[in-house]
Amino acid sequence: MFPIHLKKRGNYMKKSILIIIILVFFIGCDSDSKGIILIIAIDAPPPQELEHIYLTVNEVRVKNSEGRWIALNDYLPFEIDILRLVNGVSALLCYQNLEPGHYTEVWIELADTNYMYIDGEQYLLIVSSDAKAGVELSQEFTIVKDESAELLVDFEVSNSIDWTSEPYQLNPTFRIYEVAQYGYVSGTVKDTSNAGIQNALCMGTTLTDTFTTLTDSIGKYVIFLMEGAYDISVSVEGYTTSDTVYAGVDVDAGSNLTGYDFICQ
Repeated sequence: MFPIHLKKRGNYMKKSILIIIILVFFIGCDSDSKGIILIIAIDAPPPQELEHIYLTVNEVRVKNSEGRWIALNDYLPFEIDILRLVNGVSALLCYQNLEPGHYTEVWIELADTNYMYIDGEQYLLIVSSDAKAGVELSQEFTIVKDESAELLVDFEVSNSIDWTSEPYQLNPTFRIYEVAQYGYVSGTVKDTSNAGIQNALCMGTTLTDTFTTLTDSIGKYVIFLMEGAYDISVSVEGYTTSDTVYAGVDVDAGSNLTGYDFICQ
């Protein structure tokens, strides 16, 4: 079994949640004619009552420009608790040699039966019949000899689980992007006594999309954002207002924007 490494961006401590893939930079290659594909998994914040969601990834494939699917299964299948991959924490899903060229799609297949924990009790999480063949994601990327291409896969818990029947149905919903398109914003959320607030919902919002994360145990957060202009805000249960909303924050690829702090009361 390939070990899953968990890491936080910036100066944040390493931790062992929607899946973020570690950005591992290419150092060497076993083949003189290949590059490296890395697929990084992240997770958006789940409903508060969820404690763990264990998913088993059975298969990952990519489609080249000629329409041929190529399996990336060197270390699959493996099981991961995706609720560990939030707030800048990341896990390596795929790291494999791949022939240079242009690729257009990624395929992710989960096991039929997965499981989750709510208030200490285990529940089955069954992949719905519509999703049994896996999830096909449109994402173009190019592999260059002796270089790496890095993709970010975001598993959206809130949009993936049907709560209306038991066993609960899983209809996996992902977003996928090239890491090169991303920057990130970080800061703290505190109360008026200057104490950090845990599990505050931090949001980067545009007219068409919202990216979210949760603060850690001391009120810090890191939120990954596509290139664009965002309003950065927070929402905390038990608090009525925050001191500010940061409007029109420009995020460029590779941005490391710090100091976006909030005081809640």
